[in-house]
Amino acid sequence: MKRDLRPGIFFLIPLAMVGIFSLVAAPTAKASVTYTYTGNSFTSINGSIGVTLSDHISITFSVATALAPNLSCADVERNGVGQLLSFSITDAVHSFGLGPNTQVFCISTSSTGQITQWIVGDFVAGAFPFMISTNIPSTGNVHDISALTAGDFAEIRNNPGIWSQGPAPPPAPLPPDTLVQICLGKNVPGPNFCDLGNDQVSVHKSSISISDTFGSSVAGAQLTGAAAGAARFGVLRASSSATFTISGTPGGHAFSHAISTFEDLVTISFGPFNGSTGTLVVTYTLTGSPSSSGTAVGLGMVEGNVNGHAFVQQYKSPVSGLFVAGAFPFVYGQQFRQVFQLAADSGTIIANGTPGDICVFCSGSGSASANFLNTFVLSGFEVLDPSGNPLPSAPTITSSSGTQYSMNGVLTSFADLSVKDLGLEKFEGEFEIEGSFSLGAGSNGIDPLHEDVALQIGTFSTVIPAGSFKLEGHTNRDNTEDTDRDEVGRFRFEGTINGARLEIQIRSSSEGTFTFEAEGHGADLTGTVKPVKVRLMIGDDGGTTTFNAESN
Repeated sequence: MKRDLRPGIFFLIPLAMVGIFSLVAAPTAKASVTYTYTGNSFTSINGSIGVTLSDHISITFSVATALAPNLSCADVERNGVGQLLSFSITDAVHSFGLGPNTQVFCISTSSTGQITQWIVGDFVAGAFPFMISTNIPSTGNVHDISALTAGDFAEIRNNPGIWSQGPAPPPAPLPPDTLVQICLGKNVPGPNFCDLGNDQVSVHKSSISISDTFGSSVAGAQLTGAAAGAARFGVLRASSSATFTISGTPGGHAFSHAISTFEDLVTISFGPFNGSTGTLVVTYTLTGSPSSSGTAVGLGMVEGNVNGHAFVQQYKSPVSGLFVAGAFPFVYGQQFRQVFQLAADSGTIIANGTPGDICVFCSGSGSASANFLNTFVLSGFEVLDPSGNPLPSAPTITSSSGTQYSMNGVLTSFADLSVKDLGLEKFEGEFEIEGSFSLGAGSNGIDPLHEDVALQIGTFSTVIPAGSFKLEGHTNRDNTEDTDRDEVGRFRFEGTINGARLEIQIRSSSEGTFTFEAEGHGADLTGTVKPVKVRLMIGDDGGTTTFNAESN
């Protein structure tokens, strides 16, 4: 009789029998502690999973403060949300990191804080693949299991490994690169685009080309794919494409998935508030547009997690603008983790000459393409005090990556940004603004001809794509000769973006200062209040200010 290996079957009854308690740190606990589990070697292997009897499960996770002594079935992390700073589990062949399926719960500790009972792993009830270690003797759950499918797994029962603990190593700077995954399906579609049980997954850095053949235990399929991405801290790009040949029964499904990731560990300090809870408002800029052949466009996605709080934006049509990811709680003076991802999933398959969204249970040759070519920029990092008000001065922000954050995200802040005049007609959707700015000390200059330009006025925001501005001669807007000898360049855009008719001018002078003017018609200013927030970004430079505008 075949045993059902799915986690939900193993743990449904035991979890109903035990209480779920919150994790409480001991008053004398030390900060940043890593717990390491070393399992015993597998004693049973079934099907094709790739491990040997000399392999075993290893787990490492870190928390900000040590686990309290005498815990009884406490939660640390459920479904990727909780108190973990880092997590990894491996059977020496397959590995999972901290993610939405991370589970660390029913943790019990001794009087000295050592882990004595546990349920730890990467799993979702009823789904494959999964990897898990449990030691709950009262319910009979004492085993380490790594399973790709119901028939492909390795395990050891009734012989748990041991846990050790120590200070967490200092986080290494994160490489400014793009993690690219190509996922090409070999069986039925799984719960997401990259699930190891159903997909052939190849992970590389930067641009890649892969050619893989699935194992003989499933329907034969040979696939090739390619993806490219580039990233620096806080700036992400992603696109994907693949070609495939699928044969056999029941066939398969195919698509490609490229994901660009920016991850960091951040500490925000402000003396009077250290130890208190504040709010971090994260804003990002998204530019570019998706394209693909056939009947479907595919799917673009921005997702992230700030201090355990997630957000997601999905899109299929061209999209650009400034977006608020959310307002996230954090503790002043304490380190927290943040992850931002930009993904592109192919959605067009042409199998045997017939286009469709995704090739499911099909045979033949085809292609998948999702050239979203979007760019994500972390453009706002605004810190509020425990009462939700702006700080009286800038906080100190440090990070493991060395990224320099400010209220303008990862942008190089203008030395100053000021508004001379701002008029709003909210009901008519019209605005006029005049202002000036100068570049910050770390700026590499601006190039409106070849860089994105973003403007926010109250609740309205827009991004003018690179290449849209034109360099004009020295004439005024009334076509009279401009006699200002200090002016050395004028950049102008006139056009319609997302339904708003815009005219924007940026002028530079020999003194290194800039002025800007903008008019808008058909702009959605609903909800704009005084003082009006004004934000201007040009490439990797930007600034934010407020102004008490005249409005009707």
